[in-house]
Amino acid sequence: MKYTSPPISLPVIEEIGGVDDIDTSVEAKYTIEVTSDAKEEKYDVKYEPATLKIEEKSSGRGSSGGGSYVVKPATGGSTGGSTTKPEDKEDKEDKEDSKPAASANIAIKEDAKDVNFAVADAENKFNPDVNASRNDVVAVLSAIFDVTDVKNAPSFTDTEDEAIKALAAAGVINGYEDGSFQGAKDITRAEFVKLLAAALKLELVEGAEANFSDIEGHWAAEWIKTFASKGYLVGYPDGTFRPEDKITRAEMVVVATRVAGSVDGEAAVEFADVDASHWAYDFIMKAAK
Repeated sequence: MKYTSPPISLPVIEEIGGVDDIDTSVEAKYTIEVTSDAKEEKYDVKYEPATLKIEEKSSGRGSSGGGSYVVKPATGGSTGGSTTKPEDKEDKEDKEDSKPAASANIAIKEDAKDVNFAVADAENKFNPDVNASRNDVVAVLSAIFDVTDVKNAPSFTDTEDEAIKALAAAGVINGYEDGSFQGAKDITRAEFVKLLAAALKLELVEGAEANFSDIEGHWAAEWIKTFASKGYLVGYPDGTFRPEDKITRAEMVVVATRVAGSVDGEAAVEFADVDASHWAYDFIMKAAK
């Protein structure tokens, strides 16, 4: 018999005839694992401030150390504890596996090259040198990709945005362990590459090379090389890619226009903070047509 026991007083002995020295000064939950000749049972036992004891269910302890036992609340307590037998781990996994999986189809739009996805804010600014947020990325991806046949889209605790849910169902983006999406958070250059790769359903190009001096050993190195081989990435003049730097809104648009194949056209808006001297001016104008 094994015990997993935070503040609890139970002697670990091979044969139990009856134990009633449980410390019930705190309310807590413990696990008692009982192995018999026939099977192994696990019980989750919730101890409330009351007297509980372990009683023998059947005799027959032999040299194998067998015998089976159950945990019962002692009689006479007005607030006695309760015992429940939890689901086996395999049963729980089977139930989780049986839940309908999220799914969606995603493909770049046929007219992606003509789509306007560079949008001004309330002050007619584009904020090209501000770090792009997760919400910004969703807006760009939703503009140049079609997401259809969305099924069982996951939900998030901090947003009801259908575009976010659709991209999550398509396997492009994920939330955090606490169930949130945190759309205001920044995103790195490497993470943006990986998201685009997922949206494009891109496969790694074997043997792809990129002349970036700072990506070897990085988790996204092969994706970066693949993107560079397709002409989507150029990097910095000093030969670096800086995968862990936060991607700016201008950098995001530059890569997105290359992926979308954006063509020149008359811009639908002139941004108050983007003039012809900005390094990404031509790309931003392509995305603002």
